[in-house]
Amino acid sequence: NRDLHKGDRRQRQMCISNSYYAECSLLYKAYPEIVWVTEHTHDTDEVFGLYGSDPDNPNELNGEIELWIDGERHVITKSCLIFVPKGVKHCPLKILRVDKPIFLFTTMPAHNYDF
Repeated sequence: NRDLHKGDRRQRQMCISNSYYAECSLLYKAYPEIVWVTEHTHDTDEVFGLYGSDPDNPNELNGEIELWIDGERHVITKSCLIFVPKGVKHCPLKILRVDKPIFLFTTMPAHNYDF
């Protein structure tokens, strides 16, 4: 759901003190014309994970995700982890194609998530 990330800002800011922020989504449908997450930075490092759901081909994303990092466009087609150092501009993020569900997560050592 493209509105998931635009949801109640209070929900996105609720973290237990001294814990890591983490968010997980299972992507079932592409939204190639919609920016799912806009460009932003954080004052801490962030890790994205993108994993395809085909047990016979675990390295294949079975889709395409567009992610900009520091002004450079990347089209991701393989399961991967992406490290974004603190202060580095990243996104927009677009879901270009989904052939099979894609598991997306992001985590960082932060007490809240806001952009």
